[in-house]
Amino acid sequence: MQRIRKYNFKSKALFFLSLLSVMFFSSCEDVVKLDLETGETRLVVDAEIIWQKGTTGNVQVIKISKTAPYYNNTTPKVSGAQVKVQNSNGDVFTFNETEPGSYVCNNFVPVLNMDYTLSVTAEGQSFKATEKLTSVTPIDRVEQEIHKDGQGKESIEVVYYFKDPVDQVNYYLTDYKVDFLIYPEYLLTDDEFYNGNEINNRFTNADDKIQPGKND
Repeated sequence: MQRIRKYNFKSKALFFLSLLSVMFFSSCEDVVKLDLETGETRLVVDAEIIWQKGTTGNVQVIKISKTAPYYNNTTPKVSGAQVKVQNSNGDVFTFNETEPGSYVCNNFVPVLNMDYTLSVTAEGQSFKATEKLTSVTPIDRVEQEIHKDGQGKESIEVVYYFKDPVDQVNYYLTDYKVDFLIYPEYLLTDDEFYNGNEINNRFTNADDKIQPGKND
């Protein structure tokens, strides 16, 4: 009889501990909203000159907005700004506002290895930046693989390969745009450990939204 009582006590104890574990892990699913501080509002200039192979590159877009609190669902757009880009030959390209915060140039002329200076005046503030338009290393191949996470769940992973030039110091900014992403995802890398070698970058989605046959 004593052994039976001892066994029952252990069973009840294990059941009690299991119940506590379930309650503990269930509580981890609660959404925690942090009380974050809101910093000073600043202007944000999103400017990049993209010349895709096979296009003229004459249409370029620059966006101007303001910073917003972390939990805001919208970003304030900035209207009435003066936006222009000047190349090293002195040619000036004016960007006109087509919708709030979006400034478009329809006659831009991209030239590789030429310097371009961006000038922005908005809400009493002025900004200026100069950069050289450089070509990117071509992608050699793109492959699709099945990726397994730590729990064995499978998802599709897109892998692309390119060769890094050996005689240059390079930085790479990859812009992922797919239909299920609200905002583009960016990946910034350099060739510090891969100079002159083949580099591969990978893109996958934790929610398994990448599907075969989609070219996004």
